[in-house]
Amino acid sequence: MKRFLCATALAATSIAIPISSQTNQPAAAAPETTLHITSRAVLVDVLVTDRDGRPVKGLKQDAFTINEQGKPQTISFFEEHTGAPQGPPKEIPKLPPNVFSNFSPFPDPPAVNILLLDSLNTRMQSQSEVHKQALKFLKTAKPGSRMAIFTMGLGLHFVQGFTDDPTLLLAALNNRKNNEVQPSVMIKSQSENNAEANVLAMMASAQSGGGGATATSASPEMIAALTNFLDENAASRTTGRGLLTMELLQKLATFLNGFPGRKNVIWFSESFPLVRQNSDGTQPGVDSDVTSAFEKTMAMLAAARVALYPVDARGADAPGFYQAGNQLPSALSSPSQITGNGGAQVAGLQAEDSDRALSRYTQEEMAKETGGKAFIGTNGMAEVIDDITSSSADFYTVSYVPANQKMDGAYRKIEVKVSGGHYNLSYRRGYP
Repeated sequence: MKRFLCATALAATSIAIPISSQTNQPAAAAPETTLHITSRAVLVDVLVTDRDGRPVKGLKQDAFTINEQGKPQTISFFEEHTGAPQGPPKEIPKLPPNVFSNFSPFPDPPAVNILLLDSLNTRMQSQSEVHKQALKFLKTAKPGSRMAIFTMGLGLHFVQGFTDDPTLLLAALNNRKNNEVQPSVMIKSQSENNAEANVLAMMASAQSGGGGATATSASPEMIAALTNFLDENAASRTTGRGLLTMELLQKLATFLNGFPGRKNVIWFSESFPLVRQNSDGTQPGVDSDVTSAFEKTMAMLAAARVALYPVDARGADAPGFYQAGNQLPSALSSPSQITGNGGAQVAGLQAEDSDRALSRYTQEEMAKETGGKAFIGTNGMAEVIDDITSSSADFYTVSYVPANQKMDGAYRKIEVKVSGGHYNLSYRRGYP
């Protein structure tokens, strides 16, 4: 297999030049000459699929073109990776008693997979379903697909290191200390959202007054003050959750940077905090600190050759307003207070739709930036894991030395094109 270094180290060469003299005086030592060479190479993993989502194999280097900041670059390295077996398993060496090894009988794969189970951004009922689906996948997984498991809560937790043996992964996930669902302290439950919507609906409901007049239960100023308080509280939670999420992903990137090849992080999470404004800066409610943390996280993931595959842990569930656990207070006796304009149903559904839309935006943005793919609205999570592990093992690695050697830390956009057909490409979209 070809080997490639992403960045070259400084090289120093010392040349000593002797100086002759007609006298018998000893020659003075010649000053050392040091040659410093610095080069930066950009490495990009490219997944190429056809219209049906199947990997396209056998492409040659001349089919690929790559641009940086709109300017063509010269490809200096090209390699195709395939998930097909590279040979029969090796024989496991015999070890003396009480001696253990991480030796794997399978060849090193071009890509490894990481299951990231997120309790920080996921409600308890969705965590249970994700855990069940992960176990379902591992019970039928075949040996040879290298995988590790992490969980994300208020910290990043190591569950099982990389192994080709699904029985080890299954045992680790079945371990009691690893399979307990954890309530998130930074995300509101659906019942909390419904309760807030119900309170606001009651405050805005019309009440009979003297002389046949009607008025709202609370003054407009009181309603506005409570709405503002709830909005500020929600924004503060989201900002804190976004910063912590980025911090934990950075820790994961640092850990994975020590392993060769591509890493596919299959990230099960329910509510992705909005992490970046639209390109025109019009998206409201995004803290600048979170945006900066997002850019740093994407750079670290790119350096570690990590592709994110966000999977919405909610699946194809019904809106929370219609779930059995949502009980409206008896004070909402009028149908208009529930279904009318400003009613609990409208307010609750609007808030939930907004949250889902922003979560989906973030999922797709993070997947696109890192060269992965987002999975939304599916209940077949075990099948999603199988799809990712089987389809992402076939890809191409291209590299180039940027024509613009001025490294000023500014973000540089990457664009890859492949000729010869109508292909779908997944690859990281830039670097700082």
